[in-house]
Amino acid sequence: MDEDYLNLIYKYYNNKNSNKKCKNCISTKSFQEKNNKIIYSCGDSNDRKCGIQLDIDLPEFINYNHIHEITKFINEKINSKVLSNYIDIPIDDYSEEEKNINNIDKLYNKQNNIISKKEIMNDILLKRKRLYAKLDINEPKLYAKNMKDINKYYNELIELINHITDIIITIEPKINKNLLNSTTISNSNNLKVKWTDKQITRYGYVKEIIKDNFFIFSGDNEYMIKKDKIQIITEKEYNDSINEDKLNIGDRVDWYNKSNILMSGDILDINNNNVIIRDDDNDEYVIPISKLIK
Repeated sequence: MDEDYLNLIYKYYNNKNSNKKCKNCISTKSFQEKNNKIIYSCGDSNDRKCGIQLDIDLPEFINYNHIHEITKFINEKINSKVLSNYIDIPIDDYSEEEKNINNIDKLYNKQNNIISKKEIMNDILLKRKRLYAKLDINEPKLYAKNMKDINKYYNELIELINHITDIIITIEPKINKNLLNSTTISNSNNLKVKWTDKQITRYGYVKEIIKDNFFIFSGDNEYMIKKDKIQIITEKEYNDSINEDKLNIGDRVDWYNKSNILMSGDILDINNNNVIIRDDDNDEYVIPISKLIK
């Protein structure tokens, strides 16, 4: 999606979550979200100094999974053309729907770069297959090396799959008016966000935004994340994530060891930063909380 549009969306929500008044007037900021449009204004709409600061027509989306259901329905109806050769039945014209489906297919392939990703995924699968064929428990060092590479290729495969989205943009956003300064440094009051870090979804709130960098508090840690890596979420989703992520003694958790192999075990004890875990072989580990997958 257009980077200017994403910049303005972040600035819109930053201003919405700020209590500061516009520097050019004493009026309260106004934020409208309706009819697939967002408008940020301050002061009278006819005020030459203030007025509407941002006016955007939001993009329209479609879930690609729904296309399969529509296609199935049309295919069933198209069978009526065959029957019409033998009995008198009405025939519906679905040519427009078929055209739309073809267009959405093209958008899906383009937005996800499907052709290139398929080639890469097939190459990864072939490499894994070759490594599996070489596994020999009589050669422990080579066996361990091959297993490490197999897990590495698996993680690369998952990474590719996770970056394929079923949400397709059918109508691009349109910026009707923009008076926001693109170089403004914004302070955000508890803007809630989430992002993925080494296959772990993290949740936090934004303390400060400087250009493309978001300074985020999550738990007891502070992160600096690029804006294209994060997603703004609702207060409810953030609160739900805090309760869901709360660890207790006896919880079953996963983590990746230094060889990037997924491990599992039960929590024996917890302190501010680390947990003690016992795996199924009764081996105990001290793991930082930030590395756990509940």
